[in-house]
Amino acid sequence: MLDDCNLITACVGRWDSFLRVLPTWQRSFLPERMFVAVAPWDHMPKEAQGLNLVEVQHGQFSLGLWLNKAYEASLEAQSGFTWKIDVDMVLEDPGALEFHTHSAESDEFVLACEVPGIGNDKPWDQRVMGMTGTVGFPTEVLGMVGGYEARLHNWGLDDVVLYREWIELGMTPRVVDAFLHVQHDDRTRTQNYEVKDLRMSIGHNRKEMARLDPTGREEFWRPIGFNVIGRAPE
Repeated sequence: MLDDCNLITACVGRWDSFLRVLPTWQRSFLPERMFVAVAPWDHMPKEAQGLNLVEVQHGQFSLGLWLNKAYEASLEAQSGFTWKIDVDMVLEDPGALEFHTHSAESDEFVLACEVPGIGNDKPWDQRVMGMTGTVGFPTEVLGMVGGYEARLHNWGLDDVVLYREWIELGMTPRVVDAFLHVQHDDRTRTQNYEVKDLRMSIGHNRKEMARLDPTGREEFWRPIGFNVIGRAPE
């Protein structure tokens, strides 16, 4: 068990997928260290009530914003290492996850797959789609770059931006082969966004990122409030 490690995730309208993968996460993570960002308008199933449910007080979904609020809430449970896992990722090999987590150096982050263009010069590979966002990291390094880019409201690029910024800080990625991506269609992937087509969404975000100043990132998301509406028993 990773009893001293936090887990953050976001679940808005995808509870069927979340409840399918949750039992596999529970092989390595304690419920009191799982922080799930949720939307005020969403209906949480009773199976999720034993976790830390972080209700984000904002009217428009942005994955980066929801993840930042889950991270902010998780800081109450002090931990040297945090995993961000997407709600469509099955934990298949807890032993591998725990080994790479415990052995990671302070200047390393751990990816669920070898992300093309991150720490290598490989071109984009369609087969890794859906796996690139799951990552483990020394807890403080997310705050060091101002969190996830929360001003994007469409799917894509927020994870790649984060990894590139960590590399600029001198960090290096390692890969743990411990997860399986639950396949789903693009409609599921983009259901919370204005742009519903995957390729159009990524193209939109490339344009957005070109005009966004990273120094204004935290100013955007930090004032937005959250409530922990469900809390795991200690």
